Amino acid sequence: MQDRKEYQREYHKKWAKENKEKLAKYNKTYWREYYDKNKEVILKKAKKYAQENRELLNKIAREYYKKNKEKSSVRSKTRDAVKKGLLIKKDCRICGNKESEIHHQDYNNYLDIIWLCRKCHLNLHREIRAYSKQTPTK
Repeated sequence: MQDRKEYQREYHKKWAKENKEKLAKYNKTYWREYYDKNKEVILKKAKKYAQENRELLNKIAREYYKKNKEKSSVRSKTRDAVKKGLLIKKDCRICGNKESEIHHQDYNNYLDIIWLCRKCHLNLHREIRAYSKQTPTK
């Protein structure tokens, strides 16, 4: 029985390696459908987790702030500029979605931003990461 399980495990590993794109497409579709069907339950569990683990999440946030003081400061200044009306919220620059968020092009200038929806923002960061992996550093 153990040999069969081991064979199946190896077979699936090999299949997954050979079919990365197919598997990625399936997983993306599966998880999108799963989320859509179970959105209320997922959000309820996430809220419950946040309430039960508030201290841990606050600790993680403080550690992030300590490691990224400059970015955190710039984000804070940008939020204040939006509240004061110095920056006007706009639609996503790529797709036009009204639910947009801020992307900082350059953290040296807190007003150097573009407005992107969540989906386009995540896609942009994926592209940036992929490009930085391809580009050798000096």
